Amino acid sequence: MFYINLSMEEADMLVHKGKGPMDLWKEKWVEDARDRVHNLDLDIPEHEEVYNQHVKTFIMFNEVNWEPDEKGFPKKPIIKLEVYDDTATPPNKTIGFGFNMDAPGAEQEWKKVFGDKVSFEKVLNGKEITNEQAKQLLDYQIIKRRGELQKFFGKYWDRFKPNEKMTTESLYFNNPSLVRRYNPKSGRSEDTNFSKNMKKYVDTNDPKYLKEAYKEVKYKSNKTKNPGIQNRRNREANALDSDQCPMRSKPNDDPIPQGTSMKAEVSKTVVPRGLPNTICKPNDKYYIWRCQHDDKVRLKHQFHDGKIFDIDNPPDIGHPGDDYNCRCIQDFNIPDFVDIDTSKKMIRKHITNLFELPNFCIK
Repeated sequence: MFYINLSMEEADMLVHKGKGPMDLWKEKWVEDARDRVHNLDLDIPEHEEVYNQHVKTFIMFNEVNWEPDEKGFPKKPIIKLEVYDDTATPPNKTIGFGFNMDAPGAEQEWKKVFGDKVSFEKVLNGKEITNEQAKQLLDYQIIKRRGELQKFFGKYWDRFKPNEKMTTESLYFNNPSLVRRYNPKSGRSEDTNFSKNMKKYVDTNDPKYLKEAYKEVKYKSNKTKNPGIQNRRNREANALDSDQCPMRSKPNDDPIPQGTSMKAEVSKTVVPRGLPNTICKPNDKYYIWRCQHDDKVRLKHQFHDGKIFDIDNPPDIGHPGDDYNCRCIQDFNIPDFVDIDTSKKMIRKHITNLFELPNFCIK
């Protein structure tokens, strides 16, 4: 069973908005992803790996449609392996996860990825690529754009929290002009309102500038009022909203500020990954679900990553390792900053038929 904490008012609003399981699942994944990466230290290789996998999944959610499973939740991306016209005016020849084959320098980038093994001209004229080749193109695009963002933001980039970087990467992947604007007179890239506010946020450590950047994403970055684009901007704005993280830290704070604590609800709250010097309290009652963070991790398992579970009350897919070929692990070392909330919560079952009234259960 899939669970989401919702009030009756929120449930009613979602039903009337006509959101189905796929939309609800993506929204909840984005919130959890934000909380999972917010406190990461990207100088630690394991943390960097977690971040990279989240960025890739986030961009995949936003760039392509997903095939649903029997419950309507996302199962796997629908990758377009033949060239197609995107929604731009005029349309661009595109393939895979949004690789624009009409863009200046596209053929040169193609050769950097494939060399002479995959013909750019043949694919442009209708030859299919493989799933693996589409993912290679995506990896290249992410790395290339990240390098451009690091150069543009300079010292500011390293001060953004990982969820703030993740949002910026997604925005820039989709529409670079939302992050930086090219001035043909000076031949230089200039700040947009979004990037101005993000820089002020770092300079002052004042969350009000992050809130202004949030407003730019959510309310001012979809001039055509395209519903699909607005869904994406809503997800990106939610990912940016560090104020909602259970253990909030600002640009000039340590990843896990000293002396802070958090109340974690069993099976709900994402617990930040500890740093090398984090004090833990081993126990045999509760564990943190930890994934491997590579392309083989199932989405349902990634959804549980970082959450605390009761050994006597497994989630719907069982404990880590129960599912076929599952490589996830049970981490019984709970960080000392965590206060586990064991109270029972009234929560709503996921609505599979939007015309049914919400069902409630205790978990």
